[in-house]
Amino acid sequence: MSKKIEFASRDKVFEYKSEVTKILSALDKIEQGWDQSVVTDLSAFADYDLSTEEYILLSKELDTCITEDDLIIDIAERLR
Repeated sequence: MSKKIEFASRDKVFEYKSEVTKILSALDKIEQGWDQSVVTDLSAFADYDLSTEEYILLSKELDTCITEDDLIIDIAERLR
């Protein structure tokens, strides 16, 4: 019996597409290729295994405080 993989919803990702793109572009400055990440409404910054220094850089780049506990979509909403 084969297992089926299901992604979480992406409704909010599409609603906040420009903000999510901005976040992924900022992540790409830390690690090339991260701008191509598949993001769902449940994707978190913890998925990227960032160092403390990288969280500081990302927060400065996006001009908002970001922690590993944040969901990407929550920061996208904040950027709007």
